[in-house]
Amino acid sequence: MEKLKPCPFCGGEVVCEKHDESYGNEPFRIGCDNENCSAWPSVWRGSRYKAIKAWNTRKETPDD
Repeated sequence: MEKLKPCPFCGGEVVCEKHDESYGNEPFRIGCDNENCSAWPSVWRGSRYKAIKAWNTRKETPDD
């Protein structure tokens, strides 16, 4: 499995969770696990693979 990148805002650890079907067609959530993160970002997708790909996608910056 592909390694998850840290939170792009605080650099903190992230978690991958599968929620029950009551969350609709996108039960997999990946998001920042740092309760002190000011942004607390997350992505929701229909599969673990798609969630990881979406989370690890970063827009390139001029410094990259």
